[in-house]
Parts: sequence; C-alpha cells; structure tokens
Amino acid sequence: MFARPLLLLLLSCGALAYNLNVLPQPRSWTLTSGPAFPLSGPVTIVVDSAFQNYTDTDGMTLIPPSLHSFASVFAADLDSAYNSKPTVVTGTSPPPTGIYLTISPNTTTLLDGSNTSEGYRISSSANLITITGSGARGAWWATRTLLQGAALNGGWFPSGDIVDGPDYSIRGHMLDAARHWYSAEYLTEFCNYMSFFKLNEFHVHLSDNVYPYVTEDWRSYYARFRFWSDNPAFAGLAQKNESYDQATFAAFQSSCAAHGVTIVPEIEAPGHAMPFSLWQDSMGNRYPTLLNLSIPGVTEMVGSAWTEFLPWFQTKEVCIGADEYPSDLADNYIGFVNDLNTLIKGSGKNIRAWGTDEPSNTTSIDKDVTIQHWALFATDPYALIEEGYPVINSQDWVFYEVSATYDSYPPATNFSRFFDFGDPPVPGLTWDTSLFNWTDIPYNPSPTTPLLRGAIAPVWNDNGPRASTDLEAFYETRVLISVAGALSWGANGLQMEAYESVREYLENIAPGQNLNRIVPSRGPIVLNYQFSQTGLTDLSGNSYNARTSSSARITPAGLVIPSGGSLTTPLGSLGLNHTYTLSLSLSSPSTVLRVSGPDTVLTFQNGQPLVMQASNGALYPLRDITTNATTVIDFSTSGPVTLATTQLQGTGAWVGGKQVGWFGEPLSLYNNATVEA
Repeated sequence: MFARPLLLLLLSCGALAYNLNVLPQPRSWTLTSGPAFPLSGPVTIVVDSAFQNYTDTDGMTLIPPSLHSFASVFAADLDSAYNSKPTVVTGTSPPPTGIYLTISPNTTTLLDGSNTSEGYRISSSANLITITGSGARGAWWATRTLLQGAALNGGWFPSGDIVDGPDYSIRGHMLDAARHWYSAEYLTEFCNYMSFFKLNEFHVHLSDNVYPYVTEDWRSYYARFRFWSDNPAFAGLAQKNESYDQATFAAFQSSCAAHGVTIVPEIEAPGHAMPFSLWQDSMGNRYPTLLNLSIPGVTEMVGSAWTEFLPWFQTKEVCIGADEYPSDLADNYIGFVNDLNTLIKGSGKNIRAWGTDEPSNTTSIDKDVTIQHWALFATDPYALIEEGYPVINSQDWVFYEVSATYDSYPPATNFSRFFDFGDPPVPGLTWDTSLFNWTDIPYNPSPTTPLLRGAIAPVWNDNGPRASTDLEAFYETRVLISVAGALSWGANGLQMEAYESVREYLENIAPGQNLNRIVPSRGPIVLNYQFSQTGLTDLSGNSYNARTSSSARITPAGLVIPSGGSLTTPLGSLGLNHTYTLSLSLSSPSTVLRVSGPDTVLTFQNGQPLVMQASNGALYPLRDITTNATTVIDFSTSGPVTLATTQLQGTGAWVGGKQVGWFGEPLSLYNNATVEA
C-alpha cells in the first residue's frame, strides 16, 4: 500500500491544487479544470487489441515485453498500491470509464532527433485516462508517471495532458556484484526499484577482485567470477554457492525486462582479472590483478568464457571491462579489445569497454566499440566523440560511490554536483548527460550529438564482501537511483527543492520491491504488546498479533519465555528510523536473548557486547562511536532497554542513551515489546 501522500510544492488548477513533482519531470504537463481520476478505486485497464502484441525493436533487450504484458504488470502494481483488484481486457476503443493503452509509433524523438519507442502521451479526465506510447516501453513509462502522480495526490491523478520522452536511449545503473555477492532475488527487487524512476539498463559487473596490497599473498585475496557452468572446461572459474546458473540468470533477466529494464552483463579483463589468473595460473600474470597479454593464449582464454556464456545474455550489448591496463602494452591491449569485439559481434552482439586511453601510435580501438567514460584522467570524452566513438557518461566526479568508504568516492550522493554542477559550483546549472568536465564546462560535447548514447551511474564494492551488506548498499545508493533517473531522462526544469520534497516518499513506494523494509502502520506505533494486560494482542491498531512457543506462558508479571522458547510476530523487518523498547527481566547472567528475522540477528547476553549478525553472515559487535569500545550489556537489574535507529547512511544504535555501533541493516521485528516508527 502507498504511504500517506505528500502535498508539497503544489500547482493549482481552479480551486484545486496538485503536486506534480513526479520523477523524472515530464517534458510538458498541462492541467485542465476537470476532476481527477481515482486510481485508488476499481479500475478497468483496456489494451488496444490492434497493439496488444506489439513489442519494441529499438530497445536493448532481446526479450521485449508486449504492450499487454506491460499492462498486466501495471495492474499488479495498482493492486499492490491500493488493493483495487484492477482488471485487464482488450478492446478496439477507449472504455467509458477506465485506463486505455494504445500505441502510435514514431511520435517521439531523442535529443539527437532519432525516433524512440520510449515516449508517451497521457490524456486524463475524471473518467478516462488514455495512454499513447510511441512503443510498448513508452506506455510502460507512462504507467510509472500515473503511479507517482496519483500517490502524490492521495490516489487521484489530475485531469490534463502530458507529453514526454527521454533525451537519451541509455539511462542506467551499474552495480559491482563481483566483489560483493548479491542474490538474484535482491537484484530483481533492485531492478524494479530502478524502473520506477525510468532507468532502462542495469549494468551488472560480474567478475573482479579486491586489490591485493600484499602482492606476494595475492592468491588469498577475494576474487570472484559470478557465472556457474556445468561444463567441465570451466571448473574452478566460479564458486557454485556464490554464482548464477543459467536458469537463475534467465529468470532475473526476464523479470527485469518485464519492468522495462535490460541486464547488461560485464566480464572484466584484462585488468581486474584475478578470477582468470586463479583459474588458469599457467597463463601467468603481469601483476596480481592483470592478465599478461604478451603471453600467447590469454585472449583466447577470456574469449572462451565469452563463448560459453554469451548465449545466456538477452541483450544486444555486453561490457568486456578492459579497464586500467598498463600503457607499455598498449598495442596488446588494443588488440585484445578488437579481438573480443570481432568474437562477440559474431554472436550478433556489440561491446562496450571502460575508457582507458592507451598511447599506441600504430593501432586504435574499433570505432564501433562504445566507450564507457569514467574519469577525465583516463579518457577525454569530448575528444572521443570528435574521433567518432560512441560514448556513455559514467563520470566518476558526478556518479561514483564506493560502499563503506569515505575516501576518494564516498558512499553518499552529492546533490550539489547534480543541481549546481561544476567546480566551483555554477548555481542553477543542472547536470545533464552531456556534462562530463566539471572544471571546464564549455569543453563538453553537444547534447544533441548522436554519439552521446546516455549515462550509467556506477556503485562499487572495492572494499570487498564484508565491508557492507545488501540493505546498507541499497540505503546508501537509493538516492543515486532517483536523481540519476530523473536527470538522465531529461531535467525538464526540475529544481533541487522540488526533487528533495518528494524523493524519500517516492523511494519508499516504488512497487515490486520492499528494499526499504516498509511496514504498513495506521499510526506511529507499529507494534505494541503489553503482555501482562492483553497477552499477545498488538495494541498498535495494526493487528500484528504475536504467537509463542508452547513452553512460553503469560503471567501477571508479563510473558515468561523459558530457555529455547520464543515469541514470534507476523512481521519480517522494519527499515531505518525506528525505536525498540524492551522491558526485560533475565533469570540468570548466562541468559541469551536474540532478536532475529530475515535480515539480521541481534544478540543480547549479559556481560557481553551487543552483536549484530547481518545478512552477509558477518558478526558486527556494536561499538561506542566516540571511543570505539564495545558496549557491554548489563542485565543485573531489570529495566527497559532502548534501541533507536536514526543514521542517514546506515543504522546507528543507542543503548541507554549512549550511541553505539554502525550497521547498515534494519533490526528485525521479533521478540519486541514496542516498536515506534
């Protein structure tokens, strides 16, 4: 269910006022004086029968959904948001009341003037909303606008007309899933979250390693290749328990495609290539992380992996990595990129490579290779376009985040770099996809050049698998998704104040996922048990009544849970910014209490520090953030224990008024007396 609606930064139409701050902002939105359309009530969705099987051909995916398929997912999102039980039917004309989806091809252009199937028009009144997509994806993106617009206005979508379309065909996010393991279920939820902000590519980085600072021990450092094949020829390349097999990866790609998002996989080489070095040690390595391209057979080794896994990938393009390689082997490096380009083009796909400017005087990278620019010291994006290379903007100064670090790339999005772009900042200059160079703003390519393909915002896990957790990574980067999605689609006059007024609310209601761990609640108290008075009945008004093991019993003093017993709520986890209050009386100093759930386990033991086990399996003793000392629990006298979570970038914990710890996951709702959001 959607949370309480915001009514901020309103635009008026007669006596009515509406919040129009959807993300991204449409190219144009004209209100009319009629009443709004209620998306919160029963809705009939009619798909134009002439286009029900229409699929786009200009997108990146090889498994494009039909208009009818998109309509079915939209109906599920409506039902999830409002419990309205919408129906999807086909028809030849708009219904008297309902939502009508149709297609009018070639009606929207990108900034470079080329046609796109991602544009749409919305015409809305009190009884009818007509969505006309320039393709099936255009109609899909229109439904994201409908969901956001209605949520911001109490379930009502204003009467009027919207004309919209993206500036560029590529609008994406990149996640380093090589140096931190993410389940396919997590990545699928993340994909659905991205889709809500009209991002259409999920670039998943699937082979890499932690940098071996002690080079003589390089084989002991974390390095992973994330595809598992039963082919004996690839034994030892991947670990089965932390890899995706073909069926799992196929389901992941299909689910994301159903939400308008294409998975673009990356297998990294010849740099960041310890997984290959460990697999075929006889090939040698120039440095621990670099394949030695001067050794015969190295390119063929990497090519064999591509040949094995290319049939898995339902995308027209893949990324070969090719990042940060020594310049003294420039010709070898360029030959490697071009050889893989030839190999992969033979399968019908094109390639992308990270920008690495190799100073060769005899050869150059093929001009049909898209360069994913990431740093001005690595490549000059303006010069690349002048030379005829297609370019994607992944500029580190704007986008880069590295989980759990505050060094060169912090784990927090810098709003000022998006809304006051430049160094020094240029007030009011909003970032767009054509802006790479922040110190010499005139030295940037034209926004309308056809060689500027779009933007992808990367998030890295340089510090390895135990540096962060899935949910901490999400909490740190969810803002990057919403702002990058909004501005890479097209700024269209979006101001920072308008963005910030709706950002958190929209992030919390993105359908098809619950990475924010939202728990519906009638009021600020989510869960409240007074065991001695009302037993296991939840007094919050939410009816989250508990159950206990057979050995537990209610007494006049409260709930007694013997060793091995348990109290279980019907909930899973609650996200950031909430307070737990537990009144405990322990029978002996050795008593252990665990607050556990699907994401975390918090352990209380008298005389021991509070310990959090996060979803990555790691144990994190909570520490006083001023002294770095662990906080020992003293239950020698009974009384309330209060935990509060208020940190922006993760979860800080307070015990007895003293701030302790730093963990990036929500506490789970088990064994609690009161939880207040």
